[in-house]
Amino acid sequence: MPINVVQKEFVDIFSNGLIYFIPTYQRSYAWEEPQIKDFWEDLISAFENKQPEYLMGTIYLAEIKNQQDLKDQVAPQILENRFGMDNNDSFPNIDHRGAGIRLIVDGQQRLLTYFLLRKAFAEAGLNRPLYDNCFFGKMDDGSRLPRLILGENDCDFFIGFSSSDQSPPTLTQSNKRIKKAYDYLHRQIVSYKNTKPNSFQDICDYSVNKLFILEAKLASLYMAATIFITQTDRGKDLTYLEKLKGTLSFYSTKIGNPDGLAQRIDRVFGECFKVIDRLADADIKKPVDAENEFVRLIRHIVDVKYEGTRIAFENIRNGLRGMQAGGLQTRVGNLVDALEKGVQFYSYVLERLNDSKEEGYAGRNWHPYTQIFRLLKPGLSSLSMLVEFHSRGLSLHECVYDWNRNISQSDVMEDVPILKDKY
Repeated sequence: MPINVVQKEFVDIFSNGLIYFIPTYQRSYAWEEPQIKDFWEDLISAFENKQPEYLMGTIYLAEIKNQQDLKDQVAPQILENRFGMDNNDSFPNIDHRGAGIRLIVDGQQRLLTYFLLRKAFAEAGLNRPLYDNCFFGKMDDGSRLPRLILGENDCDFFIGFSSSDQSPPTLTQSNKRIKKAYDYLHRQIVSYKNTKPNSFQDICDYSVNKLFILEAKLASLYMAATIFITQTDRGKDLTYLEKLKGTLSFYSTKIGNPDGLAQRIDRVFGECFKVIDRLADADIKKPVDAENEFVRLIRHIVDVKYEGTRIAFENIRNGLRGMQAGGLQTRVGNLVDALEKGVQFYSYVLERLNDSKEEGYAGRNWHPYTQIFRLLKPGLSSLSMLVEFHSRGLSLHECVYDWNRNISQSDVMEDVPILKDKY
């Protein structure tokens, strides 16, 4: 199956009338200031060194040829809420005609960052018609949508953010990263305008006419899933949880997406990342730490193994290789069940922390409840201990504890009689 590769001006990706969707197995926007800084400095360096053109990498696209493929690859909430596809049989209709649809298999970070760059130039007073006319299309009802449709966690935010001078509220960590990326680019552009006013128009023109991208168009959605798995270590490193999502989505596609397994994976991981964002916002856990907990928990629930994050992920991934379709469906389903349990328990903890007014329930102080199980059952991860804790019917207020002093297992058993009774 061939891959058709062409070199294009970066801006042409958005000026060709196509709509780009993010598949369900893709992570949300992940670039932070180091990656945005590299993007900007690459542009400035190429311009100031008078390079005739600058190639900014490769993107992999897959054509969506029918409605079912689109529904299999894109979060259903987006198609239903934004395009009404639950009630009609047509493709999303932008510019009063059926627009071509592409799936972004790899390159979301660069494409979105370039979109933000064009918005930043437009807000600084340059190329506003280019931004408004090429980067957006109109629906039949007259509403305007960006030609880049992000995943479920960012779709609504980005539609509002890209089309307005006023920023909507940032509800997730990836919303915040998008806003921070734009703010960084806008600051750099304004600074360049103030310090080098004679070159300001030229740098803007260079970013339109001299930045190129290699566009690789894939022949099938199966090839798209395969390419995604092989590209996951490019750019900013994926976390093990993000790699796990990509792996499970790949195998669900490989076996034909039985019983809407890919959509279930997307839904459960979407809920998982929302919980992780809430943990970060509450200053309970750093996102990467919470993600690692989930990977270890899945391995613990499914295989009763207590391993480090990397080993747990590799053993899960290696266990899927070589399995037949029936076994794959069962195994992937069990892994998703385990993640769903983790989401439920973390949500339970967050709800209890938010509802309680008692001292000891705020922020990092929830750890004492899991520390009880670390003493009773060494080797369990914090989240695994929390699952055991909750599964025994214990409520958090029954174990409010002062962990500012040294404590032993016997102290726990003596001071928390309910635990002693349960064991």
